[in-house]
Amino acid sequence: MIYIKRRNPTATIKCELNNKKQSLEWKKLSDTDTHALREFFNNLTIKKDIRKRLIADQHGLCAYCMRKINDENSLRTKIEHFKPLSKYKDLVLDYENYILVCDGGEQVDISHGSNRILCCDSKKKETEIVLNPLNHLQMEHIRYKSSGKIYYSDKNDKVSASKRNDELNKVLGLNGKLDKNGNIITDTSTEIVKGRRDAYNSTINFIQAIERKYAQNSRKIKEIVNDKINELQLLDNYEEFIGVKLFGLKRRLTQLS
Repeated sequence: MIYIKRRNPTATIKCELNNKKQSLEWKKLSDTDTHALREFFNNLTIKKDIRKRLIADQHGLCAYCMRKINDENSLRTKIEHFKPLSKYKDLVLDYENYILVCDGGEQVDISHGSNRILCCDSKKKETEIVLNPLNHLQMEHIRYKSSGKIYYSDKNDKVSASKRNDELNKVLGLNGKLDKNGNIITDTSTEIVKGRRDAYNSTINFIQAIERKYAQNSRKIKEIVNDKINELQLLDNYEEFIGVKLFGLKRRLTQLS
């Protein structure tokens, strides 16, 4: 996961959502009629505009697993209501409550059948969580291991950290299938653990290469690492699993400092 800096919606999106909120049709819908609420949202004429705006805000990555997403195939992406649509009618037409996520493995070859290990919204469904990619402070506590495992660490609040790790593992399924000790035994259907592991290893290789080349020049090493961080963050379309790479680079920069 990586922090998403949300911009304001376009005037077109804002106007249409406000108009829909004021419509008699919307006001008549029951707070508990999840099917009708979802159908109303799915029939919005600006859904494509919302999707494009979210893709731009998220630099082309799924808000949870950091895999590439695009607007060419809407079946492989979902506009998720972070606060579940089934529980918060007042947020169904609130742009601030939208994030874009991947299919979570639902489109994996049907031969996988019931053995598909889903992640992201496909795993989360209507479960409400606190861990939010729009929350910068929370995202500062995201960590990665060389195995590709993602976890949440907060030494000052271990109770909250434990709850956030449950959300990562049990609700979002971002570490695939775990054994009773929390070790990864099977990747997700979308192989995000492998993707993070590869990103981790490539970052370590990058750092080791420049440290060999400039073994006696820590200032130069810090300069190159810092430049790499800036280069990654300035991209309009982020690399897959960029959060892992930034984590490794920033950690090494802190160690050097």
